[in-house]
Parts: sequence; C-alpha cells; structure tokens
Amino acid sequence: MEDTQRLVDAAYALHESLYAQTEEARAASMQRASEEAVAAVDACEAAVEAEGGPAKDAPMQARLWYLRGKSLACTPVGRSSDATIRLLSDAVKLDPALTDAWDCLGECFWSQGDLEAARFTFLGALEHARTATTLCHLSMLLRGMSRQGPGVNEAQLSESVQLAKEAVRLNATSARAWCGLGNAHLALYGSLTSSVDDLQMAHRAFVQAAKAIELQVVDGQPQAFSPAEGHSAAPEASGEVAPGGASGSTVAAALPPQAALPAGDPDLHVNHGTVLALLDQYDQAIKHFSVAHDLDPSLGALSKRRAAWAHAGKVSELIETKGNHKPKRLAALIAPLLASPAPYHSLSQLQLGPNSARTVHLAVLHVLPQDNSRCHEVAIVCDRSDQSVALTLYSSRRNMLQVGDALEITDPTLLRVEVSSPDTTE
Repeated sequence: MEDTQRLVDAAYALHESLYAQTEEARAASMQRASEEAVAAVDACEAAVEAEGGPAKDAPMQARLWYLRGKSLACTPVGRSSDATIRLLSDAVKLDPALTDAWDCLGECFWSQGDLEAARFTFLGALEHARTATTLCHLSMLLRGMSRQGPGVNEAQLSESVQLAKEAVRLNATSARAWCGLGNAHLALYGSLTSSVDDLQMAHRAFVQAAKAIELQVVDGQPQAFSPAEGHSAAPEASGEVAPGGASGSTVAAALPPQAALPAGDPDLHVNHGTVLALLDQYDQAIKHFSVAHDLDPSLGALSKRRAAWAHAGKVSELIETKGNHKPKRLAALIAPLLASPAPYHSLSQLQLGPNSARTVHLAVLHVLPQDNSRCHEVAIVCDRSDQSVALTLYSSRRNMLQVGDALEITDPTLLRVEVSSPDTTE
C-alpha cells in the first residue's frame, strides 16, 4: 500500500508542478497520472480483498476510500466531482486521523467554489493535527475570502498571516510554508497596511522559500510546493529617496544582494519580483520575472518585466528633467522651501542607507500614478538647492501627494537604484 500511496501523491502533485505546457498537454498529463493512480488503487483493493477484505478493518477501508478519492482529484474535473467528495468525506468520517484526506477534501470544496465548506474542512483537519500543510491551505483560503466582500475583512487577513507564521514554525524547511508567509505579508501590504515592513518580511520569506526549494530536489528537478496564488499588491510614514544623476535607473542598498536565482515555482518568482519592484529593487525584480517567464510563459511575467523596466526608466527621466517643469515654474515650486526659516538637511548631506535624526524639506514636482499593485506614493521631489530625487512614501493614503506640496521627511533612507536593461528579444 505504501507504493500506491507514493504513486497517488506524485500524481496529485502534478496540478501544482506542470509548467511551460499548453492547457491541453497539462490536462492530458494529469489525466494519465490520475488513471495510473486509480489503477494502482484498484490493484491495492484487490490485494486487500484477497486477504479477507477491509470489512472488519475500518482504518483500512478509510484509507482505500481516501486513496481512491485523491486519485480522482488529480484532475480539475475530478477535484470538483461530487463522487470524489463523497469518497473523501466517508474516509474522514471513518478515520478522522487521515489528515491528508481532510486536506484533499478541503481542496475539492474549494475547487467547487464552496469556500465556507473548505474552511470548515481545514478547521476539522486542525482539530486532529496541526500540520504545516493544512495551515498553509487555510491561510491561503482566508486571504481569498478576505477580499470577497465590498471591503477587506481585516480579521480574516490577520488570521491568514498568523496561520502562515505558525506553518513556518512547524516546518521551517517547507518551501510551501515560507511562500505562504511571503504571500500573506504581500496581501497585508496590498489590502491593509501599505507598509514597507510587510514588503520586507515578504521578501525575506520568499528568499527562505527559494532556499528550501534548493534543498527539495529529486532527480534533478525542484519539487512543487505551492498552488498558483494571485499576486496582490499599499505602506508607515517612512520615506525612501532615490538620488538622481544616473542615466540608467538604479538597486537599493536596503536589501542584501542575491546570488544566482534558483529555478523552481514560477509563481514564487512572480510574487517575489512583485515585492522587489515595490521595494525599488528593479534589477532583481526583472531577473525574477525573467525566470518566471522561462518556467511558465502563460503567467504574464514578461509584461511585468517590461512594466518594471518602463517604470524605472520613467522615474529616471523625471528626475533628470525635474518633473518636466520649466525654470519659472520650478522656481515657484521651490519658493516655499526658501522661505522656511527652519534648519533642514540638504539631500547632498544624506548618506546611503538610513539617516537617523535627519530631516529634509522637499517640494513635490511630480506624482506618479498608482496602479493595482503599488499602494504607496512615488513622487519626484527636490530640495531648496534644486537637487531632485524620487521619493517612495510608504504607509501613506492613496493620492495623498499633490504637485506643489512641501514635505518634511524625517529619518529618510537613501537608496541608489541601478537597473540593467533586460533582454527584450522575446
């Protein structure tokens, strides 16, 4: 039976790991794997029958129902089937300790769109065993449910983060758990906080997920760890200032440089690239989008890479042209800074990295429009000496800044962002 279990598990994992295939080829691969798994369960049942049958062995019967249900759930159609749900439901009723049967059943309800039933199923699993896998499922489900209504369900979103943290504590070597934690903080940034802290924590979690993938290699191939999850993408009143003067754009010194990117799950690379772009780490973001595109061109990572490059170039151009203002208009925007008697530090007095106990007085020259992923403000600003930079203001309200505003930025972090042009031959 253990050989049957391994075959069924491998077949079920395909719906999370088949990349760079057409939908038809992917569906055919999963169908073949499902049929092989069902045949293996048939053979296993026949062997059990030959030994007297499972009638008097409830755990054996439960496991056979669970294996058959999981085999059928290897395809999208099977995962949404009432017959599959009946098999898995009967299995957990007969043997509630079958945690993986609970997880499969929850995913089947989820596939049918019955999110409440899926939630109760995952909660049922946790009553018998708190596993990192179940916690990851429930965390991801709650993130989706938190955006179902007209507003954001803050309680569900916060619970999602706590569950993701618990999953990492239970299994610190699980790529799925680390990726779930990164996605939870990214969702928290996008739906609630717009905080740079959540972006930094998401970045660190995705780095750990990549390290875990490197340790989960079988026959030269990284193992799947996470189903596709949407890429959500808003910020504590801290500012990040990127200096002008460079003809390219720029990589922030706030995060440690990364080594060569490992292959793995393309969704991880898309989400990690999204976080890095939001942290003004455009060079690394572009590399992640490139890897994601190579793994699965259907994810749209190429368009995200182009958008990151275009945004970096636009910011660089606006810094050089001081927001495209003519001298007379520029002088009018800077005038309130010159009239202020308070002592401020100039931009040239800032050092790369954090600048504690320093305050700069800046005029807003241009405000870049926000999009669905970026929930913080980005503006082109200058000081009284006419030096211009890009300002990233986290934990700010949407559309808070306007051209002509005078800002006091305390404890700013100065970054220098350098971006290499991506290969655009595709």
